[in-house]
Amino acid sequence: MRIIKLINISEIIVDRYSISPETLSLVDFIRGGGIVPPIKVQMFGSGQYKLKDGRHRVTAFKLLGIKQIEAKFYDSDKKD
Repeated sequence: MRIIKLINISEIIVDRYSISPETLSLVDFIRGGGIVPPIKVQMFGSGQYKLKDGRHRVTAFKLLGIKQIEAKFYDSDKKD
């Protein structure tokens, strides 16, 4: 079973942030009350998470000044 919980965005390791038209549309969507699915992360080291899916969502939350995001945790040996 996968676990979904709120995590601090500052604890997520992101290879790069993506500010694109898609990201800016997502910012507007979230600002307007839109709900987005959880990002996907894996535990990485002590208290950090490696981002597996959701770069645009993380960037949008950062641009909005939101400090936490809902995340789905995946085992390091799983690809889904």
